[in-house]
Amino acid sequence: MQSPYQKKQVQKIQQILAELERKETDIKRSAALSATKYAEACQELGLQVRYWPCSMMVAKLYRHGYM
Repeated sequence: MQSPYQKKQVQKIQQILAELERKETDIKRSAALSATKYAEACQELGLQVRYWPCSMMVAKLYRHGYM
């Protein structure tokens, strides 16, 4: 059985975890958007990107629903 203090601590930790998960999602979304803008800018400049690690990241973010 949890004491009132323990219940409050659990709630606080759950709130912190939810906020961190939200921030993680926002950061991943921002990174994917930046990667997409980079690819578009390269394309507009006529640059061919043969190896682009970010493209793998973008694909992964799409699969996990961040974009």
